[in-house]
Amino acid sequence: MTGPATSPNRTTASEGSWEPIVDGIYRLVAEPDAVTIGLIVGSESALLVDCGSTPDQGARLRESVASVTDKPLLGVVITHEDRDHWFGLAAFDDLESWGHETLAERIDAPEVLAEAERLGLTRADLRTPKNDFSIACALDLGDRYVELVHLGHAHTPNDVVVNVPGSNVVFTGDLIENPHPWFGPASSPRGWPATLNMMIGMVKSDAIVVPGHGDLVDAQYIVQTLAGLASVPYETERLVHAGVTFEGAEEAGEWPIPWPNIAEGVRTAYAEMSAQGVRRNLPLV
Repeated sequence: MTGPATSPNRTTASEGSWEPIVDGIYRLVAEPDAVTIGLIVGSESALLVDCGSTPDQGARLRESVASVTDKPLLGVVITHEDRDHWFGLAAFDDLESWGHETLAERIDAPEVLAEAERLGLTRADLRTPKNDFSIACALDLGDRYVELVHLGHAHTPNDVVVNVPGSNVVFTGDLIENPHPWFGPASSPRGWPATLNMMIGMVKSDAIVVPGHGDLVDAQYIVQTLAGLASVPYETERLVHAGVTFEGAEEAGEWPIPWPNIAEGVRTAYAEMSAQGVRRNLPLV
């Protein structure tokens, strides 16, 4: 997600047109959160990557697949728990779906239910994927395999990388956003850069990287994002040892990413260091 909730609702939801990335792989942008939705088409079936903010939007996305392929839709993979990637899943009740196992734990979290309420949804409108996994699984679309990989707690506890090896395309969800990553309350300041470090090892140098928001990027962009994210916990630790509280961190710190994007991450880093006994002044948060 590119920012905090702005009271989106059903009437502001809309979808763009499918744009080809490479042969048989497409993307479109869905509002109200400018989220990238992916479509991967094989010789026997097709797969959606994420499903929009509401069941209504999910239904429209499902219907739109017929505009680019006559292959049957196998189902949808959820890249992580943010509303704009997950809350449309009820439109796919009769199809297969995949996601990380922690989605089942997170569906009743107060912050998840609050996001649903802001969209005019209830708990009954939400779904968890039919097929969950802890580390990885592979899907066969005919002449095209798709790899789903969880590399750790990063932007959320349930981030999934969708890799299409034969096409050199990688869908990252919000592990990568263009132009800047965004920390939420569930983000891990240390886990996110560690996850990107592993992702760098699994993608080719000439890979086409599809962020959760924003234009396509390349593998080097992952390195740049990693560098920016890695600075967050270390700069926070420097400020803690200098006796700077969270309230003074924006002004006192040197941040390579805009402060609104990392404020929640810095807050979490302060809380983690306080819990570990790393402190100079009390209270830090």
